[in-house]
Amino acid sequence: MKQYPGKTSRMKGYLIGLTACISLCASSSKAQDSTDHNVRWTFVHSPLYFATNTFMVGAERLNVSGANSWMANLGVTLNDADGNDRTGVFLELQRRMYFGMEDGRIKKAGAFFAPYLVSGYVQRDVTRYSYTNDLGYVDYFEYDVNEKIKTFNGGITFGARFVISQRVISDVSVGGGIKYSDVNGHRGKGDLWDFSYTGVTPRVAIQLGIFL
Repeated sequence: MKQYPGKTSRMKGYLIGLTACISLCASSSKAQDSTDHNVRWTFVHSPLYFATNTFMVGAERLNVSGANSWMANLGVTLNDADGNDRTGVFLELQRRMYFGMEDGRIKKAGAFFAPYLVSGYVQRDVTRYSYTNDLGYVDYFEYDVNEKIKTFNGGITFGARFVISQRVISDVSVGGGIKYSDVNGHRGKGDLWDFSYTGVTPRVAIQLGIFL
């Protein structure tokens, strides 16, 4: 597989930048939370993303008395299922509003509504196919392309939070939104489940979390 100079350094810079933003927000919030007993932090993991060779984790700052939260998720994707060279990173932000809380806490289960925004960057090597038709003779050929994909996705999701134990929770949600992908400066035209897809997209998520 071809190697492209500077690819790794650019990806590292992008990942470091996103991580720094999350850390800065978390540090600022924790400083305010030091005297606020109505705030709880949750560490979450999204196992469904393993289907696309993506590791997704996040953190939620829950305002218990206000029944709302901010959640930030960070995902990293590596080589695809066929072993093709691919590297990418995603950042998602949710604003959740919870329902069904008692005395400021979710006892067994509660519903939530959340608008979300997702931004991502993927760089991958793919093989494309084309053909020419000259005087009735068809000639097929293949060529390698290095794609740089920028994605932007926004929408809403509805879900339920189940409290499994004092520290463990599980979230299940469905929803949808609109996604736009830019591939090497052009609008993406991939299939629905491809990173380069542009259009209306469904959303199904399962998250496992631990109260910190």
